[in-house]
Amino acid sequence: MPTPKIPYGFERQSKDIQELSKGVSPTINIRMAPWLPIVEHNRRSEFDIAIKAGSIVAIEYFPTALGSIAAGAYYVPANGGTAGTMAYAAADVGLTLNKNTGAVVTTGEIGDTAALPANKPVGYNFFDFYHDQEQMYNNMQIQTQEKGVVRQYFIELPVKYAYQLGDPGDLVVADYTVQGAWRVLDPVVYAAAAKTAYDAMEQHIGRLWSVEPVTDIDNLSMEVPMPGLSLTGRDSDGIPPHLRNAVDQSGTSWRAKLMINA
Repeated sequence: MPTPKIPYGFERQSKDIQELSKGVSPTINIRMAPWLPIVEHNRRSEFDIAIKAGSIVAIEYFPTALGSIAAGAYYVPANGGTAGTMAYAAADVGLTLNKNTGAVVTTGEIGDTAALPANKPVGYNFFDFYHDQEQMYNNMQIQTQEKGVVRQYFIELPVKYAYQLGDPGDLVVADYTVQGAWRVLDPVVYAAAAKTAYDAMEQHIGRLWSVEPVTDIDNLSMEVPMPGLSLTGRDSDGIPPHLRNAVDQSGTSWRAKLMINA
């Protein structure tokens, strides 16, 4: 797989993921859905992110053109096969296309919601997916194969929810409660949520290899890192940047290693 060449300022901003070994990034010209609400602003590039790196993603087919939205296939956050909605906020005004109208979101449409139909995961996004409308007149090649979705990759992620804790070999599925997230497959919990074995097969995204405590790396909390390089050091307590968002679970923060093989 060629090394992606991302323009300065558009490097991955999301720190919740670290690739441990290479995999496959299918070359396919599918863009991020232009109707997705903005989730984060990149202060370096002054552009907005709609799907953060490391999110589990799916493909939604938009069957009929509507306004500025062309018919076709688009990347959207995976939702574990449970239909949901997305809400538009002030940041979307004048930028995001309203899925219901095909036109940009107006002030009067703040708080409006758009449907995210039940979907099936295809992998995770390697880089942040920047807001589509802001790239209309640029040629930065960051929405297609150089900014694609990856499968068959070994990755490390922070554990943010208790249901992400598990044992080596546990199956991992797209989360049905948080869009773009993942969960360890617990048959009892899954059945209680009216999910079937067939649902688990469709939502399977990979396998858990290990869950380990997040710890200081080689006492690097004593080092002074070079500013601006996101290096582990005193300003991060020696914790790798991609694990800084791990949530304390019963007194310990955890990190998970997954083999993504959707």
